Amino acid sequence: MSGDRGTLLFVHEGATFRVADGAQPPKAGSLLFCRHLHAEPGDRVLEIGTGIGLAAVRLALAGARVIATDVVEAAVRCARDNAILNGVADRVEVRRGDAFAPAAGLTFDLICTSPPQMPTPPDRERADAMAAADNGGRDGWSLLDRVIAGAPAHLRPGGRFNLAAGTPHAEVYGPEGAIYWVARR
Repeated sequence: MSGDRGTLLFVHEGATFRVADGAQPPKAGSLLFCRHLHAEPGDRVLEIGTGIGLAAVRLALAGARVIATDVVEAAVRCARDNAILNGVADRVEVRRGDAFAPAAGLTFDLICTSPPQMPTPPDRERADAMAAADNGGRDGWSLLDRVIAGAPAHLRPGGRFNLAAGTPHAEVYGPEGAIYWVARR
């Protein structure tokens, strides 16, 4: 037997994504998030927490110029590879870093994120890629609070901020935990 575990591919709306070791495959929430993202050709977009690059590639295929960020190095490499695989590497720049740090001083027509938001007790915190994609801190608001607070400073006039909030935040965003428009500048 060989040690080759194969390659996990994910096909979505005509685009193909390779899911590299250390990166998470998209979940149902990612697909819901992507269904509600819309960009015009030429829009400048910031995606925080890109994962494998699903949203970034979709937005670039629509003609947007995207800066996609993630804190997980494997996800950053995977998103770059997927931009190349789908022919949009000239419109997707993937940067490693937390929240708005990789885009300091820049403004955007659209800021979007489907951030980690599962409440995680302090004694259960982990540092692996799976945890980085799910750990929302003690109450699930660790990253949500920061991106909500920081978005207005990074939006161009008329810009939009789109985030996905899941069922842990149903009391704020409704029983479906639906996409919620937080800011429009």
